[in-house]
Amino acid sequence: AVNVGNEIFVYWSWHRIDDMNEVIRKIRHVRSNIQQPVTVSDDYNFWNKPESKKIAAELDFICLHGYAVWNQQLLSNAMEWTESTYRSIQAYHPDHTIAFCETGWPTSKVSTGNSDEARLVKARVGEDEQKIFFELYNRWVEENQVISFYFTSFDEKWKGGFDGVTPMKKMEKHWGLYFSDRTPKKAMR
Repeated sequence: AVNVGNEIFVYWSWHRIDDMNEVIRKIRHVRSNIQQPVTVSDDYNFWNKPESKKIAAELDFICLHGYAVWNQQLLSNAMEWTESTYRSIQAYHPDHTIAFCETGWPTSKVSTGNSDEARLVKARVGEDEQKIFFELYNRWVEENQVISFYFTSFDEKWKGGFDGVTPMKKMEKHWGLYFSDRTPKKAMR
């Protein structure tokens, strides 16, 4: 499949595109030049809006992003939230296959200061929590035959900026199932 955009419509995206017609032109251009299925990846909080129907009508399937931890969910409720989010988008776009293209659980976060993660993220994070999340998630994916991708293979030390007192602990750097040096975290052992 070919993805024509990543988090380009959700309200919080720093690279948000307001001109849906231009994106539709790009989707159609890509489609006319390839044989693979075409999609757009975005957060559930775009796919649950009326304007998402216009984009979905151009796609072969929908790539859904949804993170329980970023939505103030504790690990004990993470799968209930994840499944509910998936089901709500599936119901909103009943003629489309929904692939869960980004979800996961981080292994680090900044707990002090005024950053979004310090203020909003109440859940514990770490390798043990990530392992539990993926054990539950994998079971749900298999039982429900959900097309799914993990976010992400390797930690990405370059993401999330370098400001604050503990910049290397920022969540954006620690979603991988492997550390950036390619050694496995507990979820992969």
